[in-house]
Amino acid sequence: GDVLELALVFINTNTNALSISIKINLNALALLALELINALVLALN
Repeated sequence: GDVLELALVFINTNTNALSISIKINLNALALLALELINALVLALN
């Protein structure tokens, strides 16, 4: 039972870390996209 519980904890921890890093990456991509759009708008004006 101990090994199984440890495995489940390990999987849960990794899944949480992965989802957090995905959210951070999505936020970074969104910010980058906004900056690119702003740069294009400035260039067109």
